Amino acid sequence: MEEFNIDSFNLINKAITLVAPRESGKTHLITFLLLHTLKYVYNDIDVINIIILCQSLIDSNLYFKLYIITMLDKLLLKPNQSGFELINNFKILNYINKECIPFLCKNESDHIIKIVLNMFVTYLCDNNHVIKIEKKLYTNSQFYFNGSINKSILTKLNNSEIKTNKNRKYIVIIDDVKKEAYKDIKDEVVMIYEQGRHHDTSIIVIDQYIKSKKVPPEIRETSSHLIFRNFDETIKKEINDICVFDKSSLDINTIKDLINNYYCIIIDFNNKKKLFYFNSPSIIFS
Repeated sequence: MEEFNIDSFNLINKAITLVAPRESGKTHLITFLLLHTLKYVYNDIDVINIIILCQSLIDSNLYFKLYIITMLDKLLLKPNQSGFELINNFKILNYINKECIPFLCKNESDHIIKIVLNMFVTYLCDNNHVIKIEKKLYTNSQFYFNGSINKSILTKLNNSEIKTNKNRKYIVIIDDVKKEAYKDIKDEVVMIYEQGRHHDTSIIVIDQYIKSKKVPPEIRETSSHLIFRNFDETIKKEINDICVFDKSSLDINTIKDLINNYYCIIIDFNNKKKLFYFNSPSIIFS
């Protein structure tokens, strides 16, 4: 195995399946990869649109923290030490009225979440928790949070119905979507896996079990990367089916040790002759 070269990696024009059980740091990993992608310098991208479909947005605080950081960046501001402390401790549950929580699973989710997050940004600015910077640190981005798992936005992406004069890239994240809700978007997700890179669209599907078939094996093979934050006999078979190295050399003990220490195992479909491992930093925002 070889350590994954994160410096030469971003989420643009990718199709990724992340297999990770609950409480395994999957959202932490994706948030780090999003932040890392926004730090890149692109000559041909004006805006990166990040679309998050998640039925548990009330717990998606890392995505919200990323939004806060990027909103400050647009204002040519960054958090100072006290600002980072407030952001790292941010939980939307502490700032939202209880009667609004059910609407986070409806189409109103994006509007409600951004009201809360933008008010938090204003609070940071008005209470001296930020410092000025000379130029933006991140590529311009726009976020869309949807807890209803409405497929209309995916249909528009697939049909090239979103008209814009700017050079845009899209990153779609399917996170914590239950099987029943996923049925409605499955065809659109498959289309993005197969054709998204031709339409400036990336996709990341986070799944608890590889055998759930949210992304069937024949579709995964059209993707760019398969990432594991778990290891069992089913995943071992997946590795053996995909990779072309000598399977007797598969170091199962090392893989299990890495997984237990919050590393992920990565298959790069452009280089199936080896496995890669990677661990995102424990603190993303600092």
